[in-house]
Amino acid sequence: MTTRKLVGHSRSFSGAVIAGLLLAGVSGCAARQPDVPPPSPPATQRAVPSATAPAIPAPSPLPSAVESQPFHPEVGQCIDVRKDRPGGLESIVPCNEEHDDEAYARFALDGNPDTQYPGSAAIEQLANNGCHQRFTDFIGVRYEDSVFEFLPMYPAEHSWTVFGDRRVTCLVWYPRDSVTTSLRGAGY
Repeated sequence: MTTRKLVGHSRSFSGAVIAGLLLAGVSGCAARQPDVPPPSPPATQRAVPSATAPAIPAPSPLPSAVESQPFHPEVGQCIDVRKDRPGGLESIVPCNEEHDDEAYARFALDGNPDTQYPGSAAIEQLANNGCHQRFTDFIGVRYEDSVFEFLPMYPAEHSWTVFGDRRVTCLVWYPRDSVTTSLRGAGY
């Protein structure tokens, strides 16, 4: 079984490439500065394959003048967080375009705003259990019989406390490649 988690995305590789190109230019190997755009700010979190932890908290923006809820896609929305796409609304694409995730379920953990954050391990377990239970309804076969994997997005302590976020969004993905269709009712 392949699992995946959302992790911070860095531009250190592209920074190293730019630094190498600039060094080559200084040493006389290039006649002009390379036409390389400056690196973009890193995406908040990115879905990548992993051999460990099957889930990670949903990205939570820092509080700002306009306090908004953290990003959670709607059920049926397809997400492309590969390449240079950030992990928010900009990552939503039509399901007939290349993408790597699709939201297949969303549920709340606890509706009481006074409930203390129970800890990341407890939240992760609840999110995993809830997404596992809802997998068959969307895909059409049990998770254990499917070629697809799931990834829960759930609130981090900051999101739980500051925004009162109790939502879990379940994402389905194909571990071998991106897809260009909805996986609703795929049956395999």
